[in-house]
Amino acid sequence: MINNVLEEIGLSKVECRVYLALLKLGESKSGAIISVSSVSSSKIYSVLDSLILKGLVSYKLIGKVKVFSASSPEILKSLIDDERVALDSKESKLNDVMNELNSLSSVKHESKVEYFEGFKGVRTAHNILFSKAKKDSELKYFFPYEELSDEQNLFYKKLWLDHKGLNLKARGVSVVEVLNDEKFKSIIDEDCMRFVDFPLPGTFDIIDDSLLIVSWSNVPTAVLISSKEIVKHYSKYFEDVWNKAQKYVKDK
Repeated sequence: MINNVLEEIGLSKVECRVYLALLKLGESKSGAIISVSSVSSSKIYSVLDSLILKGLVSYKLIGKVKVFSASSPEILKSLIDDERVALDSKESKLNDVMNELNSLSSVKHESKVEYFEGFKGVRTAHNILFSKAKKDSELKYFFPYEELSDEQNLFYKKLWLDHKGLNLKARGVSVVEVLNDEKFKSIIDEDCMRFVDFPLPGTFDIIDDSLLIVSWSNVPTAVLISSKEIVKHYSKYFEDVWNKAQKYVKDK
C-alpha cells in the first residue's frame, strides 16, 4: 500500500524502493542502499539525484564519499503543495500511511548537516526548518537584497505566505537597497525588519538550534545545520547586526 501511495504522488517505482530503503537504513552509503533496495549500481546515483531534486534525500560528504539520508516522511506533503485543491485526496491517502512510514524511519534528531539542491530542495529545507518551530520560537534572518528571477520571486512569495500562516515571531535584517523595490517595500513590517548600509554575509535563517544557509547560484543550494554550538555564534552575530541596523518607518 505504501508503494502505491508514493507512486500516486509522483515517485517512480525505483524511487519508492530507494526512499523506503533509506528510511529503514538511516544515513548510508550507496552500497548499503543498493543491497536493501535491489536497485542496480548503474541506476542508483541517477535515482538518488532525482530524489535529491524532489527534496526527499540529502547527503553529506565524509572525505570524498557521499553519505545519504532520507528526509522526514512529512516532507512528502510538499510534493502536492502546488496542486493542493486537485490533490487533496492523495494527501489523505498519504496521511493514512504516515504513522507506518514514521515507524520505518531510523533518522535521529541529532546534530547534523544536510545539503539540498534545486528549487524543490530549497523549499524542502525551509519546510524542515519551519517544522522545528515551537510556540515560542523566533525566526531570525538575513536577506542580502539582489535582483531576483521570476522563479525566485515566486519562491519568496510562497515562503512569505507560509511564514505568515505559521504566526511565527520573526526579526530580519536586509540592506537599504531593498527599500527602493516596491515589491518588497509593500510587505515590510516596520516592527520586525531593520536595514544596514553595508553588505550582509549571505542569506540565512535561524530557528532555535537550526541554521539554514541558501545560495542562489545556477543550481539553488541549501545547507541545513542542526547544532546548538554552531547556531549560537550565528545568533550572536545576528543580534550584533540587529542592534546596529536602522529601523524603517513607512511614509504617512
